[in-house]
Amino acid sequence: MKYPRKVYAIRHNTTNKVYIGSSCNVDRRFLQHLYALRSHKHPVWDMQKDFNEHGEDYTVTILDTIKDASESEKEYEWMGKYQSFVRDMGYNYQDMKVRQKGKVVAEEKTPDVGLSDVTDFERGILDLIKNAKNPTKALIDAVWIIAQFIPPPDIYVTMKGEA
Repeated sequence: MKYPRKVYAIRHNTTNKVYIGSSCNVDRRFLQHLYALRSHKHPVWDMQKDFNEHGEDYTVTILDTIKDASESEKEYEWMGKYQSFVRDMGYNYQDMKVRQKGKVVAEEKTPDVGLSDVTDFERGILDLIKNAKNPTKALIDAVWIIAQFIPPPDIYVTMKGEA
């Protein structure tokens, strides 16, 4: 990891939810987030959903500087201050580093669909459908999202270039 890094917050101005991250180049990193959102491929499902429903209305704020590896916990401290790991308040609920580091304690919410062991990917798809105003469109969106992660069958790869 390169240093120094800036700890930043991306706030959706309509929902007031916050994403906390760190980067050596915050402007470039924000543009990467926007590109993923505009392409409907952002890995944070709630952030993508809010972008789709409320549009591109973000504010980026520099919160702190991480000078070297000894200060690497600052990013997680800011997640705690903003409570961005709590799904109703932020977008870092999917950040596995938060759970693995154990620096931030958040109660994990299990969707009320009778599943006790679902992945973040599955949880995102379930929440997309469950919280949708138009469940049919949400189901179509979910299928499209899932299809983006399924590699094409080998037959397409081998047939490419053949006449």
